[in-house]
Amino acid sequence: MHPAVAATLYTKARLEAGVHDFGNADADFRESIGWYEKTSDPHDPRLGSMLRTYASFLKKVHRNSEAKPLEARAKSIFAFQHH
Repeated sequence: MHPAVAATLYTKARLEAGVHDFGNADADFRESIGWYEKTSDPHDPRLGSMLRTYASFLKKVHRNSEAKPLEARAKSIFAFQHH
C-alpha cells in the first residue's frame, strides 16, 4: 500500500469516528497506521499526528491504557523533529 492510500484510509477512520462507527474506525485506524509505518519514514510528523489522533480516539472509547504508548510514540516523533 502506498503512503497516500494509507493516509486516505486514515481520513476514512476519522470520519467513521465522527459518526460513532467505532468498530470500523478502530480497524481503519490500525490498518492505516500500520501501513503508513511500513511505507514511510519512522520519524515522519504525519505518523506522529496519526498516532496522536488514534490515541485520542482510544481515550474517547475508554481504552486509555492502549492510548498511552501511542501518545509516547507520537511525542518521540515530534521531539525528533526538533533536533
